[in-house]
Amino acid sequence: MTTSLATKPQLDPEFAQPHELIPTTPMSLLQLALEKEANIDVIERLAKLQREERDYQARVDFDTALNHCQSQIGRIAPNAKRENGIMWADYAQLDRAVRPIYVNAGFSIGFSEVESKEPSRLRMQATLSRGGISREYFADISRNPANPKMSTLDADASAASRVKRYLLLDIFNIAIGIDKDEKAPYQAKPEDVMDESVVADFIALIEGSGDVDELKRNYLTATKAGAGDPAALRAFDKAKKDTWKTRGFRA
Repeated sequence: MTTSLATKPQLDPEFAQPHELIPTTPMSLLQLALEKEANIDVIERLAKLQREERDYQARVDFDTALNHCQSQIGRIAPNAKRENGIMWADYAQLDRAVRPIYVNAGFSIGFSEVESKEPSRLRMQATLSRGGISREYFADISRNPANPKMSTLDADASAASRVKRYLLLDIFNIAIGIDKDEKAPYQAKPEDVMDESVVADFIALIEGSGDVDELKRNYLTATKAGAGDPAALRAFDKAKKDTWKTRGFRA
C-alpha cells in the first residue's frame, strides 16, 4: 500500500526549521532549575557546580596571564656591579622592567615580612593576585650587611630590596645575568647547544603528552637532554606551560 502526498504526515511548523543549539552551562542549568522550582538539593548542587566552574576558569585565566607576562619580559640587562666586579640587576631595575607588564595583565604584587626561624635572616612573602586568585611566594636572606659600615636601618633596607628581587625572579622566571647564586651570565658551550631539529622533536614530544604524568616525564627527558643549553630549556619550559594550559590539565 502506498501513501499519497495528501496523506503524508506533516511536520509541526515549530520543528520545520533547525533550531540554534544553546550551550549548556552550570549557570543555564541553575537558571532552569530555579524556573522549574526544582528541589532545593538540586539547586544547591548546581550552585556548587557553578562556583567550581567559575573558580576553575579564574585559575586558568590566572595561569594564562602569568604565562603571557613571562613571555613578554624576556631577558633583563644587569645595571650594577658588585665589589668583586660581577654584574647584576638590582630590584629597582627588575621592577622598572616588569611592573608595566604585570600591571597591564591585571596582576598586583604585595610584599610583607613574615616570621623567620632564624633571627639573623629576613624572610619575606610576595602575594601575586589577579581576579580573586592569589598565589604566595617566599624567599629569605641574611640580615648581615655586606658592608660592615652600614647602619642597622640601611642593612635591613638593603636586605629587603634584595629579597624582593629574588621573589620577582621566582615569580616571573626572569632570565638575566644572574640567578639565585648571582654568578655572571652563563654562556652555553658550543658542544652543548642543541640542534634546532632536536629541540623541535623534544617540543613535539612534550606537546603530545596525553596526561599530567606523561607531560612531566617528557618534560624531564627534554630538560635532561638540554641541560647545557639555556635557550632550549626556555623553549621546553614554554612548551610545558602551553600544553598544560591547552589540555586543561589539573595538578
